[in-house]
Parts: sequence; C-alpha cells; structure tokens
Amino acid sequence: MTLYFDYRVKIGDPSPTATFTNIEWHQQHPFLAVALHSPERGGALYICDDLGDRLKDIDPATHPTAAVTCLAWHPHRRTLVICWQNGEIRIWNGDSEYTLVQTTRQTVILQAIWSTQGSKFLTIDSLDEVGVWRLDARGQLVSLFYAKPASGQPVALAMRLAKAGLDMAGLARKAVAGDERALDMFSAWRPKTAGRKTAVQMDSTSFYMATNSGCVYYVNEGGTVKEVLKGKGVIQKLLYHDKEDYLLVIVEGLNLSYYSVDPTGNLQEVTTVKLSSSPTLTGCSVVWAGAGVLACAVGDITVRIWEPGTGDSYSLIFTRNDQQPTPRESISTLAFSKAKGLLCGSTNTGTVVIWKVNGKGYDAWTQVASTKLKHTVEQATWGINHLAINTVGTVYILREHQMSAMFHNKVLVIQTSASQMLVSVGDETVELNTDLQVSGIALNDELVAAWSGKVVAVYHLVPLSSMNVIGSFTCECISAGIYEQSLVVLTSKGKIEVLTLQGTVKQSIETDGQPITLSLTGHFMTVSTMTGILQVWDLSRREAKPFSKLKDLIEAIDDFGEAISAVCNSNGTKVALTAASSSLTPMPAIFVWSIDEDT
Repeated sequence: MTLYFDYRVKIGDPSPTATFTNIEWHQQHPFLAVALHSPERGGALYICDDLGDRLKDIDPATHPTAAVTCLAWHPHRRTLVICWQNGEIRIWNGDSEYTLVQTTRQTVILQAIWSTQGSKFLTIDSLDEVGVWRLDARGQLVSLFYAKPASGQPVALAMRLAKAGLDMAGLARKAVAGDERALDMFSAWRPKTAGRKTAVQMDSTSFYMATNSGCVYYVNEGGTVKEVLKGKGVIQKLLYHDKEDYLLVIVEGLNLSYYSVDPTGNLQEVTTVKLSSSPTLTGCSVVWAGAGVLACAVGDITVRIWEPGTGDSYSLIFTRNDQQPTPRESISTLAFSKAKGLLCGSTNTGTVVIWKVNGKGYDAWTQVASTKLKHTVEQATWGINHLAINTVGTVYILREHQMSAMFHNKVLVIQTSASQMLVSVGDETVELNTDLQVSGIALNDELVAAWSGKVVAVYHLVPLSSMNVIGSFTCECISAGIYEQSLVVLTSKGKIEVLTLQGTVKQSIETDGQPITLSLTGHFMTVSTMTGILQVWDLSRREAKPFSKLKDLIEAIDDFGEAISAVCNSNGTKVALTAASSSLTPMPAIFVWSIDEDT
C-alpha cells in the first residue's frame, strides 16, 4: 500500500481553546488557507504552503471577536475571498495585505463559490439572497445584482456547465469596443495547454439555487429568476455534471434526483433513487468521483457509488490491518481528487481511507492507503498534490511518500516509518530516530543526510553504536548527495548549492536552465535542466567544474519532454537517463549518452 505521512499545520502558538473552523486548498497554487477561532483571541486566517508552514511574509487576517464563515479561492488567480461572521469580506491578492470589500449591506456571507473560470462569484447571505459579483482589474469584488427566491431561504448553489469553442477573436474585438459582457467573458477564458493549440473555454454565468422549501430556481446571466422545480422536500445539496448538462438534486435521506438541462435552464427528470442509509446518518457527504460517478457516505463504513447515467450501483468497503472498525464507526466526510483519481473517506473515529480509481465499475477501485489520526475528522480537501484534514483541534496535511532506501559500499539505510531509519554497516544494525518527516536520504561511508523538504540533518556513522548529529539546518531540499565532507543540494527554488555539513554555502553552481534532477556517482555530479540540457560536473577540485559539454536532449531524443532521472557511471564516460515525452508521460526506454563519442 501507499504510505502517507501526516504533517501538522504550523501557524505559531494558537490559543489552547482555539478550534479550526475551515480549511481550503487552492487548486492551481500550493496554498492552504486555514481559519481558526477562540473566545480569547477571536478569529484568524493563515495562509500556508503545501507543507503546512505559515507563509512568513504574510501576516494573518484577524478579528477580535468574529470567526471566518467561509473561504473561496479563485480557480486560477492567487486570490482568496475571506468572509467573516460580522459581515466583513476581505480579499488576499497574493501580496502582504488584505483588502476590505466595500459593501452597503450589513449581512453575513454563509456560502460562497466561484464560477468555473472565475469571472463570477456567488454568495448566499443572511438576508436570504444570492449575490452575484465580479472581480475587477484591481482585484476588488464588485457587486452586480442580488437574486431572491420567491419562497424559502437559499441553501445550495450550482453553476451551469461552462461552454467551449467560441470565436475568441470576435469576442476580443467586442471587448476592445467596450462591450462589458464580452469583456467579462473574454477575461474568463484561458487556453488549455495539454497539447491543444487553440482550445478555449468560456465561463458560465448562469446558475441554480435551491431553497429550504424544496424549490430549485434558475438564474440566467441577466439576473432573471425562474422556478424550475418544487416540492422536493429538504434539499441539502446541488451538484452539476462537469462535462454534460445534468443537475443532481440531493434531498434529505439520500434521495437523489438526476435531471437533464435544456438551453433555457429547464429541468427534465432522468432518474430518481433512494440510497439505503443508516438511521444515524447526519449531514450530506456526496461528491463527484469521476465523470458521471457519485460517491456517497451512507452512515456506516461503506461508500456507495452510483452512476446515474447507467444506473450502476455498488459499495466500497475499507479494510485495515490494525483492528476491526468499531460498531459506531462511520465514514462522515468524502473528498475526491480529479487529477489523481483518489477518493478519501474519513470516519468519525479518525480513520482516513484512500481509494484509487482507474476505469469504470467496481473492479476499477482499489484501496491504496489507510491511516489513523487521533481525532474525529470534520473536513477533508484535496489540493494539487496533498490532502488536508481538519480535526477541529488540529489540521494535518497528508503527503504521499515513497519509502527511501540507499546502499553505499558496506552502508545500508532503510526508512521504516516517517521519522525512523535502520542503518546497517556490515553485521551491525541500529535504529536512527530523527525529528524529521524524512522525504529523502543521502550517504557515504561515514555520513548519512536526511531531509524533510524544509530541514536537513547530517549524522556521523562512526562508530555506529554512538551515531550523532553533526549538523541540522534549514534548507528547502528536493534532492541531495554527499561528497567527502560536502553536501550538494538541489533546492525547491531550482538552485544547486555545495554546502558544509553545517549548512554554510561553499559554492552556488550555475546551470543552463533550471535544474530538475541531481545525482552523484563518486566525484561526478549529473544534472539535467528544465530546458532539456544534460551535463556532468567534477567535484574533485576545490570548486565544482564542468566535466562534460552540454548535451541538448531535445535535439537528441525524439518527442522529448523532460528528464526524469540521469546517472553517470563511475568513470565518467556514460550517462544513463529516463525521460518523459512531450505529453509528460514516461517513455518506455533507458537512454545512454556516451560522453566521449557524444552519441
């Protein structure tokens, strides 16, 4: 199974009575917004990186009494909307300050969502109205109009599917001529880069709102409101299909109704089902888990999968090695990563289970991981690569990790857990306990270095029975190697540096392009860059010097995308490498570069 390490979010010293009220990942940038509240200090909002560390150059947004009610990241921009219990709305636009949104209404924002491309922002407020906003060129929210249902209070929103393939040139001409609607639509477009040259997507500005009276209303882009459904009971959630014009209405008791949508927003029922559930089921954790696939928490340790297009239905049941689930244990929250095809189910006793899907049907699902936290999971959300878990008292980031192992001459190091390693020299073996969540290892005959991505620790192995730390320092390290009494690191900022064992920089190495792989073989260092350049360096001198000429892999390898790994042999005559194609999928080949012959 895959191993996930849990990292506590580090935001300083919160009040002992503080509770975490909300967490939200940006879906394109490595930012996690974390909100908390305590009676003594009031509310606060911190912005953290993907390791859970608070961004040091950004102060938290605070209020002496009010808590944060909801958070919403812009789909593409580094823009976060923060709504507070006292009615304030603040915006963070990627700098060190927060901007207060000027409004004329004294109301609390209860829910908020962005449109798919971010041209519109929707809110449900305490006056039982839905606000429609847009983001102007200064990064400020501008109110456009408010929509009020004829009966009931708004409880759920769903944006319509964005349409693709409009005339971009024509729309640009209209925008330049001053057409505001064209300007909004044009600014919402973004090209899709995965091999497509001209594909664009226009944002949708019409939406559905559901009320606690069992009605569903359609609001078009001009603000006209019409009732399209009524008498459905207590509606808990609306979900819009991300590829086709279908709307799912979820009513209390896991009654799911699936509707097709015509161009005017009217609904036509396709199918309705009632999923069996536990009488103790509370809340509504239903998410899309792929195109046209729904995952539903049903109040026990199973996840019910329903495909409304085909009518297929089946259950995922989690298994674990430590113990059997308790009778009262149930999956309470679900979160799906579309990019990774991973479904997370979290239980009321702190168990986190992850399934991977590859294809359609029951056989496409495989449980790949499970871990146990100490508290009930209240919220789970996927970012670009990692999973954030809110247990109210603590926020964790779960990172997928491949166990590290390395062999050098007679020294063997094997990682056995997040912070433990076994070190063997000949017939002698000891356990090394670190203060790090170890993400990588480097070693030579006398030294072993371990790093977490934020901190590097260096240990002296001789004698093994009294192994000790000789250096520990801050370094955002992606990869590293040890040569004699120096540490060579590739940092997260794309730099290669030669350090002392205590972290002092001895040399910064300039490369042709940003380096993405680093390996050491004896005194040879092999580096590949994002621009497709491969080069071998000699570390045996006082300063590192180029040993080989620059090799352009884009010219040498057909359909080359980027290097995955590159390693030199012991005498510096050949380099073996693996690579990805231009679509960034691994090539099924090992390439060998003969340095002397340049072939």
